[in-house]
Amino acid sequence: MTTALPPQRVKILILLPALLILCSHQLVFLNWTCDDSFISFRYAENLAQGNGLVFNAGERVEGFSNFLWVLILALAKLLGISVLWAAKTLSVFISVLLVFLSYRTALSLGLDAVPAGLCALFVSLSTSLAYYAMSGMETVAYTFLLLLAVYLNKRLEGDPSSRHSYLLYGTLLAVALTRPEGALFFLLTASYHVLQKILSREKKGWGRTLKAPLLFGSIYLLFLGFRYLYFNDIFPNTFYAKPGATFVEYGTNAFLQNFLNGLLSGTPLLLILPALVLIKGGRKTYTFPLLICAGQVIFMTYSGDWMAFGRFFLPIMPIVACMTFVLVGNLSPAEGKAKNRGFSYAAAAALLLVYAGANIYQTEKAVRNQDVYPYFVLNASHLKELGLKIREDFPEQTHIALRRQGAVPYYSRMSSIDLLGLTDRAIARILSHEVNNLQKTGLVIEKVLRERPDLIILFPSQSLFEGNMFDKNRPRDRLIYIEYSLYQKSLQQGYHELMDVSLGGTEKALLLARD
Repeated sequence: MTTALPPQRVKILILLPALLILCSHQLVFLNWTCDDSFISFRYAENLAQGNGLVFNAGERVEGFSNFLWVLILALAKLLGISVLWAAKTLSVFISVLLVFLSYRTALSLGLDAVPAGLCALFVSLSTSLAYYAMSGMETVAYTFLLLLAVYLNKRLEGDPSSRHSYLLYGTLLAVALTRPEGALFFLLTASYHVLQKILSREKKGWGRTLKAPLLFGSIYLLFLGFRYLYFNDIFPNTFYAKPGATFVEYGTNAFLQNFLNGLLSGTPLLLILPALVLIKGGRKTYTFPLLICAGQVIFMTYSGDWMAFGRFFLPIMPIVACMTFVLVGNLSPAEGKAKNRGFSYAAAAALLLVYAGANIYQTEKAVRNQDVYPYFVLNASHLKELGLKIREDFPEQTHIALRRQGAVPYYSRMSSIDLLGLTDRAIARILSHEVNNLQKTGLVIEKVLRERPDLIILFPSQSLFEGNMFDKNRPRDRLIYIEYSLYQKSLQQGYHELMDVSLGGTEKALLLARD
């Protein structure tokens, strides 16, 4: 006969191993820092040093998409803490809280202590969580805040007090300030509560329903006003640099690519979640978490860039995990509570084994290929070395142009032109508004060369299977189309090959200088 374990024993037998797995997994990626993170680091350091929210001095362009995270890192810098290690340490701490919150959320959704603990263990196994805790990015903090919103909404449904409403919408404001798409979840939640109130046909209590969303919504509108006054736009520059529904260079369906990028991180579980509404009381209990998942799926359908390990799935992964374990517990064919529990535990254990295997494979592959594109961009250690080398070999006032607008400008401390437009307003608008890809590339290259950078840095790669080779006798020298075109045009306008720098077994940087 199967008996239920008390919560205290579950915490020792399941949650403690989950935390050990989580921290051990993160140690694998301890020295990995995503190249994109260095964009936020540079903004944070410039802000802390009194230069303003800028990437290049004097250029007010919102080239980051994590406002609250940048403010936190700027505060760390003011306190004398390295922004790199502040980002990593804070994310590790939040990831530990995330495992506990997954357990608490699973309990609030009706799971017993053991399946709730197994759900937390599921979360701790994630390669995506381990990597992004070390990446320097805001992703883990954003994931925690979204799960906290689901948990607080459940508390609000149990006790519809103003206190719980303020806690929920305060959390959702933090979600919206952490990522631009977070505003979608604020709007979805407010609409959900208003619709609930309308369907209840209660004429009283509207003040309690509307007070918190109106208050925190007003604060967000003030933030939008600040963004417009400071950056001259209500959208971050990345909104234009990464056009919706396509991947920047490939014209591939964004949702499909996001789904495939997160295949081993759990995206297939999204396909079974609608079955929750078939469970008795499911519509009432699971509509809100399903709504949050639907909001992120909408964003995954829009978002326009590739990210490893299902970065854009991670924010809802713990929510998906909780609801998947709820489904597992309700699909038992056995009769009797004890038999049901035994079947549920067996099914949950099987799910954990499959997920653990997928993530072990994912982590091992990443470590094995860390010097190969695209993993070496996720690691960025070679790009850091390149930035330091440029700083040592060239004058401080050197103006550089490149595609990888992260570690190289950060460590070289030089002003830069961003071929992807992340930190360049004019290039971002070209990428957003020009439909014809050939004309788009031509306009970007024209803009870059018009500024006459002192150095142009290109990134040939043997592991880059798509693209053009500028020297067919050297198979390492494959360039994506925009860099290949820039290489040709720059040679025509007086640039020459200065040197190349190895960035690992199959990667290198080619430096072009003006004659």
